[in-house]
Amino acid sequence: MIHIPSILFAALILAPLMLLGYLHFRLFRYRRPTDSPFAWSAIRALRPDQYVEKGQDLLRRLWLVLVLTIPWWVAVFAVFTVA
Repeated sequence: MIHIPSILFAALILAPLMLLGYLHFRLFRYRRPTDSPFAWSAIRALRPDQYVEKGQDLLRRLWLVLVLTIPWWVAVFAVFTVA
């Protein structure tokens, strides 16, 4: 049987991750060419110097979602553990 609160919990937890994936996908076209094979891994991919000027707005949005993801998860956990 489908348990609606569990599905809602999973959807709310995964929402920021899906948004991050979408922003990364959109930001990829604004990257600067580089010789380093590791330029797009880990934290280096989030530096402003890695993107052209048109991609800076998307990069700021990506950082905003990254900063707000943990508080979002804490709020979702708090709501679902109290209920």
